[in-house]
Order: sequence, then structure tokens, then C-alpha cells
Amino acid sequence: MDKILRYDQLNDWQLTQLYDIAKREKVLDSVAFDVVADLDLFLASVRLMTFFGAGYNSDDQPLGFFYLTNFEGNTARLHFCFFEAGRNRRFELGRWVIDWCFKAFELKCLVGIVPVINRGAVNYARAVGGYEMGTIPGICYIHRLERSVGGVQFIFDNKMIATNPSYPEKPECSMSVTLQEALQ
Repeated sequence: MDKILRYDQLNDWQLTQLYDIAKREKVLDSVAFDVVADLDLFLASVRLMTFFGAGYNSDDQPLGFFYLTNFEGNTARLHFCFFEAGRNRRFELGRWVIDWCFKAFELKCLVGIVPVINRGAVNYARAVGGYEMGTIPGICYIHRLERSVGGVQFIFDNKMIATNPSYPEKPECSMSVTLQEALQ
């Protein structure tokens, strides 16, 4: 990922592009199952989120997006997805986003919930260093299915990730901001 743009640096056309790619590639439900029913709701939700970022390569091609919600103390809930354009770099990108969130917001713990029906995302969360805490019945409402499904809860702990031998060396973050800067 060559750059991250914050929500206030993204115009509606760029946000619509992110939504359209995520919907076309069928990854929208897995990342935004709790907030997205249509484009208008997606745009309104992004404007209300504490932090929303989109990753781009050097050709300004979107690689994916992520957002943080439910900040409490040194913990936040992380949501992210990557598009086909970044698929061959998905493990590097996922670890980069996790590491960036820890550094940029001085967090100790990230929490993620993945719908149980998305086995690929469950396996991915494990592969990028998530510790599986268990399954919460009915927590994920999947709009396209019009029903709730269970969600696997993952914890990403900055100390656990730093000492996990299966986790590669931490990538250098090219963007370093304080919490105050990120929220401006």
C-alpha cells in the first residue's frame, strides 16, 4: 500500500468507487455487515465513523479500505477488506493496516468480528495474527441474505503480534499520525 487517504481526504466519487468495487467483488458484506445496506447508507456511515481510510497503490488504484469503530480506552474495533487489485499482497496489506492502526492510534488491542459464513475471511484473520476468542451467535446481520449469522471474534494484541514467530517482521509504516491528527 503506497498511501492511505483518510475519510476527509476522499470525495463522494472515490467513496462510491470503493463501495462499487466492494459490492462487485462481493466483499462488502464481510467488512461492513453492520452498517451497509446501500450506497447512501454507506456514504452517510463513512461520514459518521471515527476513522475511515482507503489504501491506494502508486497508480492510484484502490487496494481496499478499513475503518475503526467502538474506541474504548486503548482498544478499537477494526473492519477491513482488500480488493482483487491487492489480493496477491493481502497478507502484507492486512498486517500493514493492523500495524498502522496500533502505531497511529497508540492502541493496545484491536477487535474484529467476522461472519462465520465467510470462511475465507475467518482463515485470513487467523493468518494475519488474530487470536480467535470464540463465536457470538447472531451478531452479524448480512443484508443480502436478510438474516443474522454468528460472528467469530478475533483479538489482535500489539504485544502478541510483535512476539508471534509466524508473524513476519513488522512492515515500516509510511504514514505516521497521532490520534489527534487522524481525527482532524
